Amino acid sequence: ARKGAFKVVNTRSKKFFLDAQGVTDGRYHSIVAVDTSGAVLGTVDLVVAEASPRVSTKNVFVRPSHRRRGVAAAMMREAEAEVKRLGRKVIELEVDTGNEGAYRLYQRLGFRSCGFGSTLCMQISGALGPGASLRIALEKKL
Repeated sequence: ARKGAFKVVNTRSKKFFLDAQGVTDGRYHSIVAVDTSGAVLGTVDLVVAEASPRVSTKNVFVRPSHRRRGVAAAMMREAEAEVKRLGRKVIELEVDTGNEGAYRLYQRLGFRSCGFGSTLCMQISGALGPGASLRIALEKKL
C-alpha cells in the first residue's frame, strides 16, 4: 500500500436516549478513518436527535502522526454526507479557542462561527475550574 493511504468508514446508527441533554431519542454515528492495515487513524462522532434539524459533531480526533494529511477533512466530508442522507439541514460543532489548526480546517470546510459554545456559560457561572478552555460554536448549513 502506498504511504498515507486511508479510507473512511461510516459505522452508522446506534440508538441512544439522552434525557440529561434534553434529547429524548436519537442516533449516534461514528465515522472512522483506517489505514490499509485496518489501524484507526481518526474518528468523528455524530449525535442525531430525532426532533432536531441539526446534527452535532463530537470527538473529532486524528492520531498526531497522521495530522495534516487530509484525514480530518475526509472524515468531516463523510459526516456532512451522512447529515445530508439523514435529511438534516445543519451540522454543528465546537472547537477550543486555542486549537487554531482545527479552527482553520473547519473554516476551509465552510463552517462559520455562530457564537461561543456551551462551556462559556459554565465558565462564567464558575462551574468550570481554572484552566478550562473556552469553545467556539461553528455551524455549516447544508
